[in-house]
Amino acid sequence: MMNLPNTSYRDMTIHGNDLVAGTYGRGIWVLDDISPLRQIVPETAAAPAHLFKPGDAIRVRRNVNGDTPASPEGPLALPGTYTVKLTVDGKSYTQPLVVTNDPRSPAPGADLRAQHDLQMKLHAGIKVAWDGYQQVAAMRAAVAALSRSEPEAEVTAAASAFDAKLAAIGGTAGGGRGRGGPGGAGGGGTRGATPPLPNFVGLNGSLIRQLDTLDFGDMAPNEPMTKVWSAGCADLKSTAARWAELNGKDLAAFNAILVKNSLGRIAAASPALAVPACVAAASAPVKR
Repeated sequence: MMNLPNTSYRDMTIHGNDLVAGTYGRGIWVLDDISPLRQIVPETAAAPAHLFKPGDAIRVRRNVNGDTPASPEGPLALPGTYTVKLTVDGKSYTQPLVVTNDPRSPAPGADLRAQHDLQMKLHAGIKVAWDGYQQVAAMRAAVAALSRSEPEAEVTAAASAFDAKLAAIGGTAGGGRGRGGPGGAGGGGTRGATPPLPNFVGLNGSLIRQLDTLDFGDMAPNEPMTKVWSAGCADLKSTAARWAELNGKDLAAFNAILVKNSLGRIAAASPALAVPACVAAASAPVKR
């Protein structure tokens, strides 16, 4: 409560591990989790470091009114017992942390585990798609730098063709971190024409939207959700395979032209992208 005002307080109570204070102006202030205060002993101040045992945590889902983005740290942790670790000057201190589910949630443990399994796959896929885009973008920047040296026509033509292949796989970022356009291919296309192949930016945006949908509440993924994930994951695998081929065979051919014209090679991107398994946990049974 660092923003606690300097005012008159007329009431104070302890609710679980929280300190609740009421002001004369009818304001309510809450200091979350005072359990460390209950553990302070004279030896605590003399110790070089001390890790207090945290109070039990309640797993509460974020506000889903549409203006709060998904947490960058990833999906909510499942209920259970975890270990908190603090390392100071080479010495480690540990304490258990118990996470309980929101008592208002109707979802049983099996549903939460199935939801978490799919969310973790989506979170990993989002990272792979974004990392892939970053690798492609870095290579495109290296190709663009060649134009500043006014290369021979052969190099200019090869660079243009190679960059077009990079753009088709990477896509174009816009509207924030990898939101991309609609669909795995990043949107667009002419009606009746063959849809473009998926790219990293479009896949990143599609997987983020899937994760947002799953984040609306505690629930097991249904069959449409798992099918959409499987399709998106397959697109991610094929895009990563196309990128691996371009980063290998196509880059080697382009580098051969650069060396022929006394120019330095462009380094291959690394590390290789690791796409998560495309099989999600079983969807929730349909109630009849």
